[in-house]
Amino acid sequence: MTIQEAIKQFLVHCQFSKNLSDNTLKAYSIDFRKFKGFIGSGKEISDCDVFCLRDYMRYLFEKCGLKETSIKRRMASLKVMFRWLEYNEIIKINPFHRLDTKIKLPKRLPRGLTRDELKDLIKTSNQDIGIDRELIYERSRFIPVLRNSQFRQLTALVAVEILFCTGIRVGELVKITLGGVNLKESTISIVGKGDRERRVFIPVKQVKRLIDTYIKIRELRGPETELLLINSRNNPASTQYIRKLIRLAGERAGIAQRVTPHMLRHSTATHLLEAGVDIRKVQRLLGHQSIATTQIYTHVSDASLKSAICRFHPRKKILGK
Repeated sequence: MTIQEAIKQFLVHCQFSKNLSDNTLKAYSIDFRKFKGFIGSGKEISDCDVFCLRDYMRYLFEKCGLKETSIKRRMASLKVMFRWLEYNEIIKINPFHRLDTKIKLPKRLPRGLTRDELKDLIKTSNQDIGIDRELIYERSRFIPVLRNSQFRQLTALVAVEILFCTGIRVGELVKITLGGVNLKESTISIVGKGDRERRVFIPVKQVKRLIDTYIKIRELRGPETELLLINSRNNPASTQYIRKLIRLAGERAGIAQRVTPHMLRHSTATHLLEAGVDIRKVQRLLGHQSIATTQIYTHVSDASLKSAICRFHPRKKILGK
């Protein structure tokens, strides 16, 4: 069996037997395409040994200049495929058994936004819409028909508010359906990684009113989709579309760093932990399977604590040093 045939069969298994999401299948396809291009699609999969894998890792490091996280992900994708090939007796020996793929990752704390940056982001997004704030955040007697540019800014504001209030991923945001929004109970049903479902909460009345207004304005545009967020052409909003809206909103707010949806997720986790919310509750909110994933945010909280202590510790005033 050639490498190209092995990859094709594995992706079919992932799609129909494991029922993996479209995003996961797409990521696997991208990883395998790079590997196939390096090794050669016509090469027999049984001829791919530990030396081929080592050469491929070296190629990713030296020729492609990828970061450690990207290389680790690509090798992990291959490892899963070769494990499946061995289990189904397509290959006799899994070359990963003899390969040391431990890649030391640099310690990077998740990047979030400060309280002032969050305030500026939401405030500027409100102003960008070009209609009265009261009309957006308070129940009004009529619902305006917005120009495409105004509706685009309204979508940006809704995306920012939901991402920050709930801490969900951008991929989860674009999958929210109208039926999944329960404003009476202040909840949104989310489909997360591995098609696991959970509920998140809208903690602020203003945000509930914002979503309610968005849904009403959205209905006037007559979109043919049950997904909550749509673009200015009335099609479902993609993750790329939301990322672009949030990046532009950050630029207009004067935030120096590039603002991404995941930074809002990081901000939610960090500020909740700093406010004293139990880490197990934050874990459930974010949809992490392992609490170890959530614990990275405690390091951010520790960094904030260290900064505050260094700045305000009374010893400086007592001794003048």
